[in-house]
Amino acid sequence: MTYETDDRVHPEALERELQLCARQEGRPTAALVREALAEYVARHRPAPGLPAFVAAFASGRTGHGRAARGSAVSNVDTARRNG
Repeated sequence: MTYETDDRVHPEALERELQLCARQEGRPTAALVREALAEYVARHRPAPGLPAFVAAFASGRTGHGRAARGSAVSNVDTARRNG
């Protein structure tokens, strides 16, 4: 059954169908609404990906990773010599 025509929803027809389904299943209408809402939200949830803040602070400059690795290695070497 269709509840929409020309971008208009027919809430009365939808509510009657909801009540009928609830009666047939022996469940409260609120339970059916919660279930339908949960399914809708799950279907429309964005795909998991990287958090929004990842790469938010990119400077546009390159080579920082190499510099950091070199610094870490030299710190380990210094610690070994002094330790």
